[in-house]
Amino acid sequence: MHFNKTPGKILSGIKCITVEQWQRIDEDYKTNNNFDLKALSVFIAAAAVLIISKYFCKTDFIVQQHEIYKFLLKLPHPILWVKLYWAVSTSAVYFLIPAFVIKVIFKEKIRDFGFHFEKKAWILLLYFALFLIVIPFVYAVSDSPAFLKKYPFYKQAASSLFDLFFWEAGYGVQFVMLEFFFRGFLLFTLARYIGTYSIFVMVLPYTMIHFTKPLPETCGAVITGITLGTLALRTRSIYGGVIIHTAVAWSMDLFALYNKGLLQKLISKVF
Repeated sequence: MHFNKTPGKILSGIKCITVEQWQRIDEDYKTNNNFDLKALSVFIAAAAVLIISKYFCKTDFIVQQHEIYKFLLKLPHPILWVKLYWAVSTSAVYFLIPAFVIKVIFKEKIRDFGFHFEKKAWILLLYFALFLIVIPFVYAVSDSPAFLKKYPFYKQAASSLFDLFFWEAGYGVQFVMLEFFFRGFLLFTLARYIGTYSIFVMVLPYTMIHFTKPLPETCGAVITGITLGTLALRTRSIYGGVIIHTAVAWSMDLFALYNKGLLQKLISKVF
C-alpha cells in the first residue's frame, strides 16, 4: 500500500515546486492587463540587445577592426584581450540598454529588477543543492569531444595564472549581466503583464543564445531558464542565479582544462 502511494506523493511534490509556485507568482506580480508603451519598450530593447550582442560583441567583430586588432596584438597576452572584448562588450550591452529603459522610460530603480539580496538560509541552501545536482552531469560530459572543442572559450586560459584569473573574472561578470537581462529586466517587467508566462517567454531567447553550444547544454538551458526564472520571481532576486550560473560555468572551464591536461601543467608550473 505504501508503494502505491509513492507516485501520488511524487506528483504532489512536483506540483508543489512548479504549479503552486507559478500560481503565487501570478498573485504577486500580475497587476497590469493592458498593453502599453512600457511593455512595447521591453520587446524592442530585448531585440536590440540580442542583435547587438550577436553581430557586434563577438571576437570575430573585433578581429575585423584591423587597427584595434593590431594594437591588441602588440600587448602582452594579446589573445586574452580579444576574448575579453566579448565578455566586456556583451556585459555592457546586457546592462546598459535595460538600464536605460528602466531609468528613462519606466522611471524606476534598477535595483528593483532583481538586485535584491535575500538573506534567508533556506534560499542559499536551495541554490547550493541545485549546484550539487547539476555538477555531476557537467563532469560526466566534460570529456566529450563536443565539450572539449567548445570549452574553455579562451583556449589559452591555462597558459598563466594571469590569463586564468582575468579570463574567469571577465567571464563571471558576463554572467552577472546575463542574469540581469534575462532573469531581471525581462522577467520582472513581463511578469506584470503575463505573470508566470513571462518565465517561458524569457526561456525562448535564453535557449536560442545557446544554439552554438553542445546539444546537452542547449537542452539544459530550457530547464535552467525555467528553474532560475521561477526562483528569481519567488525570491525577487537574481543573485542566486548569478552564483549558480557562474559556479557552473567556472567548473566547466576547469573540467575542460583538467581533461586536456592543461590545468595540471599550470599547477606544476606555479608550484
